[in-house]
Amino acid sequence: MTKSVPIYLELDEIRAMLDQAQNERERLIVLTLFKTGVRVSELVHIRVEHLDLDKKELMVVKGKGKKDRVVDLDDQLIAELISFLAGRRRGYLFESPIVLGLTVELARDPDYSRPLTTRAVHLLVKRLAERAGVEKAKPVSPHVLRHSYACHLLKSGVRLITVQKLLGHSSLSITQVYLEAIATRSEVKEDVRNNPLPEV
Repeated sequence: MTKSVPIYLELDEIRAMLDQAQNERERLIVLTLFKTGVRVSELVHIRVEHLDLDKKELMVVKGKGKKDRVVDLDDQLIAELISFLAGRRRGYLFESPIVLGLTVELARDPDYSRPLTTRAVHLLVKRLAERAGVEKAKPVSPHVLRHSYACHLLKSGVRLITVQKLLGHSSLSITQVYLEAIATRSEVKEDVRNNPLPEV
């Protein structure tokens, strides 16, 4: 069965969504999705202990297929992570709001850390896309931000096999669909003009 061409966001659309964030947490959720390409199920299970900011790495633990992988973090994301964490060293990166009935002291104990739900992330991404006016042009979800990560890496010249490893795809053929997504008609025409077939 033929795979559909992935939808991805342009950088100005992602910036518009970030501008609509109501707080540091909302902004960082969207930025982390785009800058790491993690799946929403992986995002909510990122723990602070999985981050190595000195090495600029995130360990995605037991991603799809129960496989671990390492994703590189860029300077922008690291700076915002440091600000958001404010010295916190344990617990889920994006914790669920304080459970009703828990004392503040108990809720702050890393052993009682609870992850944000995937539904909450979906709703946040959709809300920010609607406020930014992006949702009118194309459907937006956490997975579209993952698509955007892959497409912009390829547009920047990152090798396909590298993108495969970063996304945690089991096969290169799965990653190849992103090449079709970024190959606009104008780019195709330019490639053909710059690389014509030899005369026969």
